[in-house]
Parts: sequence; C-alpha cells; structure tokens
Amino acid sequence: MNINELSVLQRVNRVLIGAVMIIATMAAPIAPLGWLAVLPLIATYPIFAGMFGYDPVTSFLEYEAGKAIHRVAEYHVGHKPHHS
Repeated sequence: MNINELSVLQRVNRVLIGAVMIIATMAAPIAPLGWLAVLPLIATYPIFAGMFGYDPVTSFLEYEAGKAIHRVAEYHVGHKPHHS
C-alpha cells in the first residue's frame, strides 16, 4: 500500500462520516437550518476521499510531520550534549 493511500477501514470511516453529516441535515426539522445547511457541502470531502482512497489533507499533515521528525532527528544526531 502506498503511503498516500487510505486503508479500507479509513475509506469506510470517511464515507460513513459523510453520510451521517448528510443524514443529519435531512433529519433536521423543517425550521431554518442555518449552519446545518453547510453540512452536505462539508460532507462531500470525506465522501470523495473515501471513494477515491486518497485524502490530500492527511497526506499533507503526514508529510509535514515527517519533515518535523526528520529535523528533530538531524538535530539530535549532530548535537552533542554538554556534560558538567
């Protein structure tokens, strides 16, 4: 599995989360929805990420976390502790 691909469990979770967001909007009373009306728009992101098996936000965060870990490791390898 490529590091940028989502596992089957991650894909299913994203689709279910998106579906719950859409169902929550449909199950709301007929009264004014307000911010609840935005949920179906937000739900498209996890649904498409689950369908295509790729989440650009997760990939970006993993990439940035990997860079940060690499910087810390380089610092500790090149850094000699001062002993009293």
